[in-house]
Amino acid sequence: MAKRRPWRNIDAVNSWLAELSNIEGRRRFLILSGDSRVGKSDYACSLVPEGQTLRLNCQKFLYPPMRGFSQTKHKVIVFDECSVACVLENRLMFQCPNSRVQIGMSPTGRDVFSVYLHYTRLIVTSNG
Repeated sequence: MAKRRPWRNIDAVNSWLAELSNIEGRRRFLILSGDSRVGKSDYACSLVPEGQTLRLNCQKFLYPPMRGFSQTKHKVIVFDECSVACVLENRLMFQCPNSRVQIGMSPTGRDVFSVYLHYTRLIVTSNG
């Protein structure tokens, strides 16, 4: 079986990862932008041990499908091909406040649920 070369260190990503140890009211998320097929999503998933990443396909979604998130299992959420409109519509979630955030809101309120993301790293990948 072929082995991949290790990912190179990126100072901006390393400093972003180190921020999690700081006590803050809100957290920043990371945006990885670049051409298609350069490995942005694979790189994002490699930042934590295997099995600790939730990778969501957000292409053409305004609300990310977060029902599979487990606070005890996932340390990173990768929002693949997430649009600016999706981030703006869910800006409170992307700020990772130190409180539960309601998401999945339907017009009737039936599908609402909440998540606690303060200690979870959020990464958005995009081609544009």
